[in-house]
Amino acid sequence: MATKQTVVVDMSFVQSSPSLTHLEGQCNLLFPDVFFYELIRSERDTRHACIKKMKELDRVVEIRGLPPVSQLVEDEINRQKPSGRPSEYAVEARDLDELWEVDFDNLDEEKQEFLRGYRMHVDADVSWLIGVWDKMRGPFSTIFSGSSDERESAFKDAANTIADPKAFVPMFVAEYL
Repeated sequence: MATKQTVVVDMSFVQSSPSLTHLEGQCNLLFPDVFFYELIRSERDTRHACIKKMKELDRVVEIRGLPPVSQLVEDEINRQKPSGRPSEYAVEARDLDELWEVDFDNLDEEKQEFLRGYRMHVDADVSWLIGVWDKMRGPFSTIFSGSSDERESAFKDAANTIADPKAFVPMFVAEYL
């Protein structure tokens, strides 16, 4: 039996698909935590259209969530080895019927405050990841340009740099430990 492909679904995918139920049985769908945040914070009409699609999907497949990307990166840093496939971290989404019934246009102050705090958390994670990318991009930019031989040589140099305990990458990662 063939293994189903795993697809990490983002808000753009849900918005652009007329329906998600056609994916039933074809692939495993994973929804990152930020998807639900984007869903909640989207414009009313967009949110209602997406929730309708998600309700339909929720009736035919198990919706599985993913932890924040920053949590996976932090896990890699702490364990000093790759986290592996995102699907290894998937968790069954809680009972979503309650979520689908929330009136996000009329949240009480406590829930609005929670969302503001979560927004700050998401913004901090995004800023951190952008900072990591900006610092990493320079030393490894040659991997993405040049001839095949030049890229292969740059890749080997990058691998050696990453493996060298005195190199830039381990020192950079140490800043976050």
